[in-house]
Amino acid sequence: MPAIKKLILIVIDGLTPSVFEAAVGDGRAPALTFLAELPKRVSESVTRYRLEQLNRLLIQSMESARDGIMITDLQGAILHVNQALEHLTGYRRNELLGQTPRLFKSGLHPCYLFVSSIFIYEATAV
Repeated sequence: MPAIKKLILIVIDGLTPSVFEAAVGDGRAPALTFLAELPKRVSESVTRYRLEQLNRLLIQSMESARDGIMITDLQGAILHVNQALEHLTGYRRNELLGQTPRLFKSGLHPCYLFVSSIFIYEATAV
């Protein structure tokens, strides 16, 4: 029987596999290393799961809102819009993504729509 030269322990934590590898005789025991890191990994997994659930809840609440909502980055590029904003403006989601709220200052939409969106953007950009 050939001598074992390497031990490999593969742990699948959610969607991310972790590989622990140790050469036999180097003083490291992969199972012990894994057990020592287990509380940290469980805590990280629980935190990740809670954040994913919160993100789903926020997206659902934004999509169900009757008011048009957009999320922009600090430079003003639109990252996300809800369905109500699509209905209010007549633009499709893929037409809005990457644009800036200046798009609404086209003269085709009521002035208050542009003013209120810029006000919200400037208030959050500071």
